[in-house]
Amino acid sequence: MNHNNQYLPVAYMAGFCTEEALWQLVEQLAQVVSEYDIAHARLQINPHSVIVDHTTFLIDEAAPPELAYIPPKEANALVWGIGALVYYLSMGRTLFAGKGGRYQEQHPSKEIPPLRNKQHQSLNELVKRCLSYGNHSNSITLEEIATMARNYNSSEHPETFMTQPIEPLSNKNTFETQW
Repeated sequence: MNHNNQYLPVAYMAGFCTEEALWQLVEQLAQVVSEYDIAHARLQINPHSVIVDHTTFLIDEAAPPELAYIPPKEANALVWGIGALVYYLSMGRTLFAGKGGRYQEQHPSKEIPPLRNKQHQSLNELVKRCLSYGNHSNSITLEEIATMARNYNSSEHPETFMTQPIEPLSNKNTFETQW
């Protein structure tokens, strides 16, 4: 996929994202991936598959998978990927020292480390719920993720940096939304 070098992976934003920016990204990701055809999904949410420029964000199917973002076998890969990505962008480091969901499977009692203290409690809750899997009563759906993000973005912080509605466009390799 040729983007004329105008797009950057969100990996470059790790550790520098505001809470408001993270909630905006979460809302868009939840909307876009819920519309994605899961039947033929090869999509992995990771800091190199989500790319941005000044007006558009894309999810690149061609980006190589990364071990840190491979979910546990019983997890919804897209939901788990959103949680792992938000953790990375907030903290500036990968969850479980980059060992991903396989580590989480092998150490099920290991707690999800909390986000930095300055992060809002609801963002911390979102990450924990995204990274819950299996029959865990705390797990979350894409629809619930989108609702949490919409509630945060509209009621608590109306002064968001995105002013245009999200309009997903798809082709074989990407999803685009306007910010």
